[in-house]
Amino acid sequence: MNNHLFIDLRDKQDYLADHIPGSLHMSLEDITREVTDPQTPIALYC
Repeated sequence: MNNHLFIDLRDKQDYLADHIPGSLHMSLEDITREVTDPQTPIALYC
């Protein structure tokens, strides 16, 4: 799943404490603004 974009939806403090390497911290509201290619495979986790 190297081509997937992993997005951590948890609080910023939780993300900073531990997260999947290479993942991004983002809110649900930010996803539609930041991820502009509709073909991008996305994996959300919390």
